[in-house]
Amino acid sequence: MINFKLLILIGKPSNLYSGLTNQNPGYLKGFALKQTAKSLGISNSSCMILCDDNRNFIKDAHEYDPNLNIVCSGVSCGGNGYKLNIDAVRNAMTKC
Repeated sequence: MINFKLLILIGKPSNLYSGLTNQNPGYLKGFALKQTAKSLGISNSSCMILCDDNRNFIKDAHEYDPNLNIVCSGVSCGGNGYKLNIDAVRNAMTKC
């Protein structure tokens, strides 16, 4: 069970996570990304970039919002030795 008193959102303890029906880590990451963007005045999901190396987390973040701009950044994305690189991030930025 997740202890929601320990979860941080936009730099502060938050209980907003407890209201979500899906508690998978990737879903929570998608939620956190959207809330952070909202606090910064960003409303276009394509301008919200999440870098993650776990395909299950990526899938769950896309379940939260299929329009999130997610850069797969680990070996599950490009084979052994693959690492996040500036070209992948730049490419994501062009989608905004």
